[in-house]
Amino acid sequence: MRVSFSCHSQPSRDVMMDPLTPGPRAKTTLTTIPLEVRVMIFKLVLTARFPFLVTRRKSRKSRSKLNPAPLHALLLVNKQLYTEACPFIYKLNTFTLGNNQLNWGSRRYPNMYGLKQFTSGLSAARIASITSVEIRLYLDNEMWYKVDPAGMSLKHANPLSNLLVLVRTLVKHFTGLRSVKMKYYGMRVFWPLGINHDCGNLKALKLAVNNLLLLQTLKNIELTLPMLREGDLSGAFGELETEAREKGKSLSLCNFSGKRS
Repeated sequence: MRVSFSCHSQPSRDVMMDPLTPGPRAKTTLTTIPLEVRVMIFKLVLTARFPFLVTRRKSRKSRSKLNPAPLHALLLVNKQLYTEACPFIYKLNTFTLGNNQLNWGSRRYPNMYGLKQFTSGLSAARIASITSVEIRLYLDNEMWYKVDPAGMSLKHANPLSNLLVLVRTLVKHFTGLRSVKMKYYGMRVFWPLGINHDCGNLKALKLAVNNLLLLQTLKNIELTLPMLREGDLSGAFGELETEAREKGKSLSLCNFSGKRS
């Protein structure tokens, strides 16, 4: 006796699919679009309108408040977006530093204590990815107040020595810098003697610029100062301008009106 089995089964009506009917579309989210598109979005969204001020944190446990609300919200979506987007915060924005001894421990103005917390609280890779820095220069040897409003000690807080410490910190840690803007914010803004050939402030400033030229990645230094007379800045920084050109860098000297001296 021969027994035959039929293996031909008919598909059920529920399983049958019409080839002309599209299947369910996958939900498109920021994490599912191509990485190249996400990078374009990061560059648009994570560029702040104003520089980030490097100030003192509220407490040792709190992190530096770097991100305005829209930027901060994007970083909090999930771990993937945080990992991908966070480096752009540092690459695309300018960070403002300051050597003012009166605001040494301020949470409102950039100061040296804030810089110390900034460099100790971030990874070396994050700091090295920063490309643009603005320095608020305080070059007066004599300050008008003896007590710091923040209640911090003023020991070893001379603005000229602070400036050299600040610049050496940049050379050591901010190894990806491409642009540095330095602008005079001294007490005697409307009194030209704030920058004086006879005092140590001009000498300290030239030494600071000379140290910045050691950064291999740096392309441009913009220095804005009050003038004593026409052409004074060019005369004082002529040698440094020549040295900058030889290293493929640009040293721009301007007075407060923005005019090249």
